[in-house]
Amino acid sequence: MFTLAHRESEDTFHTISLDWANYQEKFHESLQLIKLIQLHADTGNMTPAAFGVDLLARVLDGAAFRHQVIAQNVANVNTPGYRRRAVVFEEALAHALEQPGVDLRRVQPRIVIDDGPMRVDGNTVDIEREMNDLNRNALLYQAAAQVLASRIASLRAAVSGR
Repeated sequence: MFTLAHRESEDTFHTISLDWANYQEKFHESLQLIKLIQLHADTGNMTPAAFGVDLLARVLDGAAFRHQVIAQNVANVNTPGYRRRAVVFEEALAHALEQPGVDLRRVQPRIVIDDGPMRVDGNTVDIEREMNDLNRNALLYQAAAQVLASRIASLRAAVSGR
């Protein structure tokens, strides 16, 4: 466990505790998805679809959608009876990539109710977990964006003859 502290004013501190082992595991899963997309895209065909651009764009869309859901959870951290929501996408996409002939456009991010420990007021949002998920999601988005930028640069270089 590791704790980050942020000083907001002279007498106000915010702390966020990160479960480092869980964080590393989730980040590793995200990187495995990016690697799986790269392997799927490395077919030798130079079309944008075969080059992984469409898959990486879908990962970026899924991560942006997850960011909205996490923001909604954070906004409702003190709402009595609010149940935490989560986005399920990467696992379904990874499973679809392993199946030959599956139409990947049919894999869509879904919101699921994630019932965790419930507080006395009936709320299931844990702000520390949300911050962990937000950081992991930001890293996934950045990694996918970097790979996508690299793929697009390669396509541009191929088109311009460099």
